[in-house]
Amino acid sequence: MKRLLAVQPRGMCGGVRRALAVVEEVLAEPERPVYVLHEIVHNTYIVENLKRRGVLFVESPEQVPPGSRLIFSAHGVSRAVEQTAAARRLRVLDATCPLVKRVHAEARAAADRGETVLLIGHRGHPEIQGTLGQLPPEAEVRVVENAAEAATLPDSYARRPLRLLTQTTLSVEETAELTALLRRRFPQLQVHENICAATRLRQQAVREAARQAECTIVLGSPHSSNSRRLREVAAKEGSRALLVDLPEELDERELAGVNTLAFSAGASVPEELEKALLQRLSELGFQQETEEEASGQPESE
Repeated sequence: MKRLLAVQPRGMCGGVRRALAVVEEVLAEPERPVYVLHEIVHNTYIVENLKRRGVLFVESPEQVPPGSRLIFSAHGVSRAVEQTAAARRLRVLDATCPLVKRVHAEARAAADRGETVLLIGHRGHPEIQGTLGQLPPEAEVRVVENAAEAATLPDSYARRPLRLLTQTTLSVEETAELTALLRRRFPQLQVHENICAATRLRQQAVREAARQAECTIVLGSPHSSNSRRLREVAAKEGSRALLVDLPEELDERELAGVNTLAFSAGASVPEELEKALLQRLSELGFQQETEEEASGQPESE
């Protein structure tokens, strides 16, 4: 018998559901088009479906006609974007994840206290760009992506008040290692670790399942930070880890000889894609083991 470990929790988090609810509320009204700044969430299937329903995704408020409605994505925006939208009299609906809003507030408060902000995250990610853009021009802030960048921070930081914040969708293990390194260099460092509970719980569930599985499938788009982190977590446990954007993209040859398969889904993946992939895996002979469902429990965010 071929085993399928369908881990829990998996799939959509509260922040994604909230953002999509904002879009659905606007789509229920007759006014078209509906404008969204950047992808509302990082999932190809969701974005393409919304495009077919009349949503236009833009990269700047300048692309939106004055007076129109504009939805900010779940990843948050800078103050400059907020100001430009106001100047163009855009009717803004803010779908920013509340946890990202909290990071913005913590970063502004640290800057107001004169602290230097160290921000662990991926420099080009919209969430990091939004957080950086929430700070005043005079703020001292450095993005730190890895240990090599941490080593380049000036020794003078040891004499400054430092505040550490993080992107919400990072690897828990890697962030802890980088935080420890920074603390060794700068003992006065004040840490606000902002990885969200949904990310933590999904990574832990994948870690435990991957230890039992020869192969782990993570359903999620390749540009989704949290989905990529799930694949990396599984790979670190020695499981061959696959990131699959859509169920039909799974190459069945990848599962040849696999007797125990783990399955998870990123925080932006809709339930219908999960069901479709699980059905396909069932047809390939993988029998899903009964687990205590954790998805029905509200997530602490």
